[in-house]
Amino acid sequence: MAEPAARNPLLAYYGEPIRPFLDDPEVTEICINGPSEVFVERGGRLFRTEASFKSVEELDEYVRQIAHHLKQDIDPDTHPILDARLDDGSRVNAVLPPYSVGFTSVTIRPSPKRRMSLDDLLQLRMLDEAVARRVESAIRDGDSVVTAGGTGSGKTTLLRAFSTFIPRDERVLVVEDTTENIVPDHPHVVQLEAARRRRHGDDRMEVTMGSLITNTLRMRGDRIVVGEIRTPEAAAAFFWARNTGHSVPLSTVHANSGGETFLRLRNLLASAGPGIPLPVHDEMVKSNINLVLHVRKLRVGDEVRRRVVEVVETEAGEMRDALRYDPECDAWA
Repeated sequence: MAEPAARNPLLAYYGEPIRPFLDDPEVTEICINGPSEVFVERGGRLFRTEASFKSVEELDEYVRQIAHHLKQDIDPDTHPILDARLDDGSRVNAVLPPYSVGFTSVTIRPSPKRRMSLDDLLQLRMLDEAVARRVESAIRDGDSVVTAGGTGSGKTTLLRAFSTFIPRDERVLVVEDTTENIVPDHPHVVQLEAARRRRHGDDRMEVTMGSLITNTLRMRGDRIVVGEIRTPEAAAAFFWARNTGHSVPLSTVHANSGGETFLRLRNLLASAGPGIPLPVHDEMVKSNINLVLHVRKLRVGDEVRRRVVEVVETEAGEMRDALRYDPECDAWA
């Protein structure tokens, strides 16, 4: 279980101005645009708060202490961007001036205080029972299911809920860029993380998502779960794993629609193997991705809801007609 922010000395001491938000289970994002501008996201909407750091120096020291604690470098000349995971699972991104104009910019995604179960998502109508049963059937059959959407749309939340469909007598290997505990309740999970950043002058091997996915093929995994496919190397390793008979039941991709998911994966794969004709990459993707669920944020009056809005299946390497959710009619078409 993630360590509460109040007991995390790094967050409690240096992050005192934003500590209440780190402890608040309703806060899903904290955006610091400078010492006196702090916004938080609740229910998918951003609100400005009255919280502030005492000075520019105090905010910059907060960022430096996070980097120091994680043995990473941060300075305006050689390492102006920090992308890190704290001990409690919270994600932190910081950009220093002059690349962040005016003041240091910090974005924090606190580790969820409560994991949403599939029943929770059904109750919130993030998806329907029929869609959940289709995903369950696909995973148990060894098919590959991809959740697609934008940042903060709920891709990882869905993936975590779907992981409960993986049989409990199987060995699960999880590969992530930054660990988000996406298979939390399975009895046999090995977590692999590629997020260790090299410090200045560090000549040790840099381990990537692609190299970790490839390495799982020698780790006797019944299932390989990939947190997100975002680089050509990771895409090539993902499809190589599928083509060597390994079950890769779950992954996520940044995409704006179900159809775009296939195009994005094809383009990533093509970048990894530029000498191969595009139709070959197309066939590779459509033959190895069996089900795509596209999720996005919907505005309903003053509320923002996360909802599966498109389901695309493939059959014999061809895309079938997609089901699309119409929020105005509250029905699938």
